[in-house]
Amino acid sequence: GYVSAALRRDGSVVTWGNGSSSPGTVPVAAQSGVVAIAAGRHHFLALKFTGEVVQWGSSGSGVESPPKSGVVGISAAGGQNVALRADGSLV
Repeated sequence: GYVSAALRRDGSVVTWGNGSSSPGTVPVAAQSGVVAIAAGRHHFLALKFTGEVVQWGSSGSGVESPPKSGVVGISAAGGQNVALRADGSLV
């Protein structure tokens, strides 16, 4: 299945599509305060204005515990994620 995601002006994320093998349900933590989203193969990332990263989708993708603060940018590709911290370091 294929799922798309969009970031709304109010900081919420909406998804749509056939979620049989892809993430679809947006977690509560990504339903407000989001400033950026990124999509991997079977997962999504949301960057909140607080610098926290929220991840949902396939449990086998990305990191076990996304950063909870200090992040200013995110990217995802395939099963990999990267977060740019305010100090210029990458996670």
